[in-house]
Amino acid sequence: MLYLAGEGPDPLNGVNYGRDMGLMVYGDVLNNHIHYELALMNGQGINRRDGNSDKDFIAKLEYKPIDGLRFVGSVQKGRGHAVNKDSVAWNPTIHEGDDYRRDRLSIGAELKTGAYAPGCYKEARPVSIRAEYLAGRDGDVTSRGAYVTTAIPIYKGIDAVANFDWYDRNVDMKYSQTQATIGAQYWFYKKCRLQLQYTRTWSKFQKDYNWLQAQVQVAF
Repeated sequence: MLYLAGEGPDPLNGVNYGRDMGLMVYGDVLNNHIHYELALMNGQGINRRDGNSDKDFIAKLEYKPIDGLRFVGSVQKGRGHAVNKDSVAWNPTIHEGDDYRRDRLSIGAELKTGAYAPGCYKEARPVSIRAEYLAGRDGDVTSRGAYVTTAIPIYKGIDAVANFDWYDRNVDMKYSQTQATIGAQYWFYKKCRLQLQYTRTWSKFQKDYNWLQAQVQVAF
């Protein structure tokens, strides 16, 4: 899913974490019920020169009818420049140095109830639920996926968390994977938490597997 969102590693386009060179305009209208963003970007990602002369056009529209509820849609239209040195299993026709069509689409919604105080165990945290559908096209290959995730405060800094996601890297090859996660997190101080979660993964291109994760987050 990070691959479709343009975050993290992309074998074709390299490693990116949401930064790029370009121009952007944004604003709010209708008493802040609508937020918009328009951008013209190089498209090659962080700390790299653009691999071609084409620019990426990105648009995002967010509608907030009431406090705590928002609907978001975004599109990206552009051309990538491949940096992969080896063939990519789900997209073997794009090679290093190729310019290729690189488009993205997303539609999502988020609901939060109550006051929001990130990481503060002494203040109210909301019940939150977020869902999103994403699709992309790299050359002749279409990818798509969706997820729904929720966090529910249950007792003095303890949240129950759950997530379900599905992702198909190549709809023609049925290169898909599905994951379901349940767990809990404990906010013991501002922006500091303990996390424990169990995930079950079903895959069409590798063996199914289970994994248990525990981690500590400390931020200041």
